[in-house]
Amino acid sequence: MASEAVAVLLLVFLSGSTFGIKLEGNGYTDVLIAINPVVPENPLLIERIKEMMSNASSVLFTATEDKFYFEEITILVPPNWSQGGYGRTKTETYEKENRAYGDQPYTLQYGQCGSESRYIHLTTKFILDDELIKLYGPRDKVLVHEWAHLRWGVYDEFDDGQPFYKGAHSDIQATRCSLELDGKIVNRINHTNCTHIDPNNKIYTQDCVFLADSEQWENTASLMSYPSLHKVTRFCSNKTHNSEAPNAQNRMCDNRDVMDVIFTSSVDAKANVQPLKGPHPVPRFTVMQRGQRVVCLVLDVSGSMRGSRILQQQQAASLFLTTIVEDHSYVGIVTFTKDAKTLKPLTVIHGEESRTQLVRYLPSEANGGTDICKGLKKGFEELRKDNGNTMGDEIILLTDGESELNCASEVKESGAIVNTIALGPSANKELKMLSEISGKLDSSGMKGKGILNGTVSVDHTIGNKTTFLVLHESQSPEDIEIKSPSGQIYDFIDFQHSSISKMHSLVIQGTAETGEWTYTIKNTLSDQYITITITSCAVSDAIPPVTVKAHMSQQSIDGSKPMLVYAEVNQKGVPVILADVMATLKSDSGDQYQLQLLDNGAGADAFRNDGIYSRYFTTSKNGRYNLKVKVQRKNKSKNNGQVRLKRHSVAPYVPGYVIKGKSLISEDDLQADVGSFTRTAIGESFSVSLPPGVPPPNFPPNKITDLNAEIEEDKVMLTWTAPGEDMDQGTADSYEIRVSMDLEALRGSFSGAHLMNTSDIRPLEAGSTEEYSFLSSYIINAEPETVMFFAVRSCDKDSLMSDMSNVAKATKIVPFVPTTTTPTISQYPSPNLKRSSGSNVVAVVVSVIGTAAVIIAVLVVTRMRLNRPGNTPNFTETQVSTSFL
Repeated sequence: MASEAVAVLLLVFLSGSTFGIKLEGNGYTDVLIAINPVVPENPLLIERIKEMMSNASSVLFTATEDKFYFEEITILVPPNWSQGGYGRTKTETYEKENRAYGDQPYTLQYGQCGSESRYIHLTTKFILDDELIKLYGPRDKVLVHEWAHLRWGVYDEFDDGQPFYKGAHSDIQATRCSLELDGKIVNRINHTNCTHIDPNNKIYTQDCVFLADSEQWENTASLMSYPSLHKVTRFCSNKTHNSEAPNAQNRMCDNRDVMDVIFTSSVDAKANVQPLKGPHPVPRFTVMQRGQRVVCLVLDVSGSMRGSRILQQQQAASLFLTTIVEDHSYVGIVTFTKDAKTLKPLTVIHGEESRTQLVRYLPSEANGGTDICKGLKKGFEELRKDNGNTMGDEIILLTDGESELNCASEVKESGAIVNTIALGPSANKELKMLSEISGKLDSSGMKGKGILNGTVSVDHTIGNKTTFLVLHESQSPEDIEIKSPSGQIYDFIDFQHSSISKMHSLVIQGTAETGEWTYTIKNTLSDQYITITITSCAVSDAIPPVTVKAHMSQQSIDGSKPMLVYAEVNQKGVPVILADVMATLKSDSGDQYQLQLLDNGAGADAFRNDGIYSRYFTTSKNGRYNLKVKVQRKNKSKNNGQVRLKRHSVAPYVPGYVIKGKSLISEDDLQADVGSFTRTAIGESFSVSLPPGVPPPNFPPNKITDLNAEIEEDKVMLTWTAPGEDMDQGTADSYEIRVSMDLEALRGSFSGAHLMNTSDIRPLEAGSTEEYSFLSSYIINAEPETVMFFAVRSCDKDSLMSDMSNVAKATKIVPFVPTTTTPTISQYPSPNLKRSSGSNVVAVVVSVIGTAAVIIAVLVVTRMRLNRPGNTPNFTETQVSTSFL
């Protein structure tokens, strides 16, 4: 099918990843565009990419007031392309494609405001098919829209979930920025003026849509709202920002405008870039090609590796050779002490026998001094034997790091990728932990004598090359038993044993049974550490497996702020929700911490049900830490484990165009039942290093980002997700809730707003749902609406206060109409929207219908009544009372 030809085209890896975009002066370099290996060779595709990026550079330059442009761009083509005479890659690579969004451009974004994102996703059809310009807008402007997500961590200023809201003057506004964007409200199907008003909230219903006028003022904002419009060329600034709109930019960035985030909070803020005088240079393009994978294991066998470290090295290298490295790859083995030698020249992997032969060459003894650079140079020498250079080849360095590194410039010039497994607490701080095992189902361990048992789920997406690998330190365990879902038993004699690397391995022939597998390891004679690792591959190319990627927000930190733990769980890019995700963080000194990661859209988590599970890591104890994430889904209820697409950080779809009667795929169509499954992922290591003499910091509770207000009959109900004592860990000590009739006054001075009585609230554990209700009554008289704004702060036991929450709005509407009269459209604002101003955030509205010509209701906060002489609220202690005229 034609839809199968889509591919990821742009993957940009930022700081903390293997690759890094650089800002040199005013120009961005090291921008990578990677083409999916399944895409057929097409010279036009290359030309279109160059055209898009060149034009986008000019759009970017204008939007940022002559400060930024694209300078150097690398295009990575598939290894089977042959017509272009392409150069060999340096460190560029390609990540698996995501087809869940169809042809809609999007950015994988789940960090905090101002944080860099993971990559931008475009498809070949978006690049080549001009019909899609009608749906999303010009390619260059769409690219800049996504670049703002990727590089600067800003968010969309439209919102498909809440496309309309009540403005400050009780007028209905479309969610957009800026309010200078003119347009009209029309029926989604026939584009006639929309007249459907929801009686509960008094805004337009879901069958209404805002269509922007094609002709706007010159240099209108914003590219984060309507990049499809010709004259929209700017981002919203403090002069044009719509702070009242209920969109992701306001929610995630505390109602700040996009330009403010770019120049004060993003990764480029510290550069203090000044406007370029004159035109910007045109981008320079390099087209590269990744060849066959060529890897050299560089193994430390110096004296400091004696004992458990040389065994750990053997086991790690064996695991890589037997289960990780792909068929048809070339692998060599080099060892080093003060000198270096080749144990095994480059050998092609072509089956189990070649893998077993390589494992036999792994060293088991350690002696002598250490010179890491000698080992690296010998590794480069082996890598050159396949084609005369090391460009794009890989070295996997296993070492305890107890040696100076004085060859960094040579490593950089080689163009090779150097991944490192750092063994032991003294590993050089420049080394990074290798993170290769993406297909791992489970990994468990036991220290000392006893019995290690557990279960692992094999779901319908995996089952090929299912391997059970048991590692031990000294004496083999007395017994190992594996039981399949149907009851078949695999025992000790079914395992292959390597006495040198102290490994027992069992490979299930064919496709492993779907269901729960159990394992039992008996070790009662030897006081040692026993581990079992279970891996499995996809059952077929046609059924994508559930995958997990784990990483930290940073690779090193000085303890001044908390880090964030992320786990991305998806099936072919479609988010897997409602899974149990547990992160284990273990330091080199043996300290271990466990965090349950959440996908609840609160605290560290940016968006609810997007398959990104997050949590703060607040420990400030010095050391190097390893990250492991285990994901399980065992509940077989109907809804659990479904995968649903939650779109955000996307190019806005233009509703004014419909091609051949077809529109964008509904979110409800993008779901699947993945059943029970188990996955384990290893993240890169990271380090915490407090400056000498600096005590560990105390962190306040995290900011509440999901405060909501609703009016139910005579009560106002506030709900939010509970923060913790330290960010989202533990339990906060108290809440401070304030209310105001003036939105800007509340934002400008939280402490100046009226303080509500919260003495009876006892905060729940972090992640719990908090509810707080109070009786409502406010003297409405002839006013058609009463609007209240609420915000919350939390406090810990050390009196550290969180930031102010998002602002929740509650509106009480009293239509001043005869009881026998039905409201008509003339009683509501015109569907033609022009420039206006309004108010923000969650609009929760209720209608109050009475039988008399005038209704007087009373609004009471517990025992506090709001009196309103003139326009100034006055809060006094009173009893609840209600009267009608």
